[in-house]
Amino acid sequence: MSVPALSLDSTEPSVAPTAAPSVGALVATRPGAIILTRHGEPALSRKCLITARQYGDWWAKYEIGGLLAGQTPPAELVAAAQGAGAIYASTRQRAQETAAAVSAAVLVAAPGANAQDGAAERPTIRDLGRAPGILSPGPLNAITDVAGVKVGQVTLRSGDSVRTGVTAIVPHGGSLFRDKVPAGLSVANGFGKLAGATQIMELGEIETPIVLTNTLSVARGIDGVLDWTLKQPGHEDIRSVNAVVGETNDGGLNDIRARVVTAADVVRAIETATTGPVEQGAVGAGTGPIAFGFKGGIGTSSRKLPDSLGGFTVGVLVQSNYGGVLSIDG
Repeated sequence: MSVPALSLDSTEPSVAPTAAPSVGALVATRPGAIILTRHGEPALSRKCLITARQYGDWWAKYEIGGLLAGQTPPAELVAAAQGAGAIYASTRQRAQETAAAVSAAVLVAAPGANAQDGAAERPTIRDLGRAPGILSPGPLNAITDVAGVKVGQVTLRSGDSVRTGVTAIVPHGGSLFRDKVPAGLSVANGFGKLAGATQIMELGEIETPIVLTNTLSVARGIDGVLDWTLKQPGHEDIRSVNAVVGETNDGGLNDIRARVVTAADVVRAIETATTGPVEQGAVGAGTGPIAFGFKGGIGTSSRKLPDSLGGFTVGVLVQSNYGGVLSIDG
């Protein structure tokens, strides 16, 4: 059965069509059709008076700009997307943001739907027949395959505006401050707001759980790590703590300016951290991110080195929120 494909483009037509049919009409009368639609209102207003000299700078900013905050996709567009077999978007940021907002609205509008419904049944890349790399994964294919490592997550969703949370990685079950963990830092993008980086670079160790959240909640992340660390038994004399808090900007799907994450949420993520399987996708600090125009989130994996290389287990956890050229397994 043919189903429509929805294309979200940010091309600016010079002349608007005089009698454009509604999206709903296109879906009803043209099964299998490709539906073209515009992105939402850009953040950079076109209602301005500028000189010819200023136009070049204005257009450069307009071309890479996103959407004006606070918009929701129209009901007709969401209805079209619900019946679409695929949603495509151009590489412009505002088209990508529109596609993400429409996809989120479709999930919310679906009867009884939840962003994590069916997550347990969702196949992994290995279930689909791809096996990245040359080494075998650990039993869980997760960072928790490394002995003693625990992961805790607090997911915050409210209405259609809050999509954020906290993910905490606890390196071991003892006193992290007294039994510090060797650590290193590699920076591939200088735009991050990682707290605690200086001491890691200077001393090569961490003394707290690693917390991930959104960009404007890093300070709350630090507060939570400090609250948890200072109340641990035997820490009554501690007067200096290097909290390690990382972030991504989830402002495309989340009202990031509301700063709904609290120190208590951070403490809860740490205290509920467990070994075993790690929930992935739109959970914890991965609730709001976007990657390559698709829904990003929390991912994890592990690899077991052969005995000839020490037999070590290497684990990784990622908070994916970026773009570029998508390549899977080469």
